[in-house]
Amino acid sequence: MTDINPHTDVPISLEAAREGDGYHASGGRQWSQLCHHMSSGEKDVLGILASLINETRGWNSRKLTLKHIAACLPAGKSPIGAPRKFTSTSTVRHLLKGLAEIGQITAPDGSPLRVTSKEDVPMTILVHTYPRHDCEARRNYRDTVAVLDGEDPWWGLTEVEGTGVPPKRVRAATPREERPSKAPAPRKAPESAPAPERRPAVSDQALALAMEVLPGKAPDDVHTLAVRIHMSVGSGWALEDLRKMLRAPYSREKVTNPTGLLVSRLPKPGQKPLVKPAPVREKKVDLSQCPDCCGSGNEEDENGDPTGRKCMHPALV
Repeated sequence: MTDINPHTDVPISLEAAREGDGYHASGGRQWSQLCHHMSSGEKDVLGILASLINETRGWNSRKLTLKHIAACLPAGKSPIGAPRKFTSTSTVRHLLKGLAEIGQITAPDGSPLRVTSKEDVPMTILVHTYPRHDCEARRNYRDTVAVLDGEDPWWGLTEVEGTGVPPKRVRAATPREERPSKAPAPRKAPESAPAPERRPAVSDQALALAMEVLPGKAPDDVHTLAVRIHMSVGSGWALEDLRKMLRAPYSREKVTNPTGLLVSRLPKPGQKPLVKPAPVREKKVDLSQCPDCCGSGNEEDENGDPTGRKCMHPALV
């Protein structure tokens, strides 16, 4: 810290103001403000992106456009009462490229992020709040001030520890009285293990069919499908008919829940199959044995002359 002149140092006393509620805290971390590999604009953008996600709830990615980020980044200082001015989308694109070059923002799979030039096209950005590069800066303001006063820091320098994983917290050797004390957590009474949930019994044929159409899936998913197959067989459905329903092709890339899709193909609980009536075979009749027309198809009178009417063969029915 040779760039600070000790003769011009002025003591400052900091006090916390008592202010109201309703304001969200920034999602950035102190190391990013101390890092000298990012410009002030890149630090602001990283803090904005970190505030738009929630690591505790698993919101690690978010779709944003250049306009969204520009609306959170004012352009310079404006007098009170003057209209607001925001940073241009081209400047935001330049700042995002700077963050992408050092790996603080990436694609969801960890690959380098491709920043689009279209301001309305959404980009899926994975934000890394922990450092992705080695840096000579300290990890927090406390250690920065401690080093300036000639004290030992509690933490090492900023370093890379995996992708998005907090750095290993190993403190340097410091006097014991300076370390913050932590009271031991109270012991909890041992809880009895919950009884294992009993699964409904299924037949071997139903379980085998479920394993056939759901290869490599979790046992709970396979058993769920086997239960529905077992219920359908109990309602009178043939196992081969159920296999045809389940073996119908579907797009495995687009379907996120194949178990639910296959269950929806099966008959509803209690639904019985439709019974088709057996076809009635007509009895073949020898028309030549008809005493009314002798096989000619026309009725004849007592003298054997045709009457002009079609014979219905009443004697043969």
